[in-house]
Amino acid sequence: ELKSGISDVSWLGEALGFEEPGVLRGLGMQSYMCVPLTASGKTFGAMVFVAAPGRHYAPDDLLLAEELARRAALAIDNARLYEQAQTAIRMREEILAIVSHDLRSPLSMIQMGVDQLLSETGGSDQRAMTSRTAERIRRASARMIHLISDLLDFSSIEAGQLRIEVASHDADELLTEVVEALQPHAGEKGIRLEREGADSRLRVRCDRERIVQVFSNLIGNAIKFTGEGGSVMIRTRLEGDRVVFSVSDTGPGISEENLSHIFDRYWQVTRRARESFGLGLAISKAIVESHGGAIWVESTVGQGATFFFTLPLGA
Repeated sequence: ELKSGISDVSWLGEALGFEEPGVLRGLGMQSYMCVPLTASGKTFGAMVFVAAPGRHYAPDDLLLAEELARRAALAIDNARLYEQAQTAIRMREEILAIVSHDLRSPLSMIQMGVDQLLSETGGSDQRAMTSRTAERIRRASARMIHLISDLLDFSSIEAGQLRIEVASHDADELLTEVVEALQPHAGEKGIRLEREGADSRLRVRCDRERIVQVFSNLIGNAIKFTGEGGSVMIRTRLEGDRVVFSVSDTGPGISEENLSHIFDRYWQVTRRARESFGLGLAISKAIVESHGGAIWVESTVGQGATFFFTLPLGA
């Protein structure tokens, strides 16, 4: 622990990395004081005072140095707290802007659908019209639920309260559940959803619902950025005491510049037709890391992208 004190030139020489204290004496440095910068119960630096040639510091000088350090530490801590407060305000404003923008569209769709249902007067086409309107309302509602779930999950992650209930699960069953759920969506876009290397005996230790959420995010993104006639491949392999999953697409790929931001919160490659807050990959990263795993991406522009993540091998 760093404490205040007065020292002669030999200790100062060691502290500053000089091999010979005589070098300092040659410069006329004979005495110094070192006092900690402490605020809010934390020491984050130190102030060093070097005496002029021919002078040695006394205990009274040390008291003055400690008072100066105390005031300096308080000023630095206040500046840091102010910066944190400003950052929190900017984040709040950004979230409010995103929420107001991204929830307005599905709410409008729901309102229009309800108005249309209420205005229907009957006729031979009423049933078909009602079915189409109800489907639009269902999709808009599902989108809103997804957006709100992302916000709640990320709030839990930021607060360090993401709940993970780990157990041993069959990796093949997890993948089957996700693929069957997303197969219709891939089919609508004319995209092949394929699997490779699945082992029915392979088990992983994880929170089932959370890992299904990760798969849904990764595969859903792959489908979103893959054009008609393309494919999405999901692979599984055993690597030591962990299982490596990968999701590859034949989309446009990700530029090297964007790769470094891909797991940042609120960040998206494109802002067009946005159906999320840009939190999906950030949430997936937090979920995987909370399991003791790792997640990363490899991509070449024009050759698609592959997302990898690992989970510990189950019993």
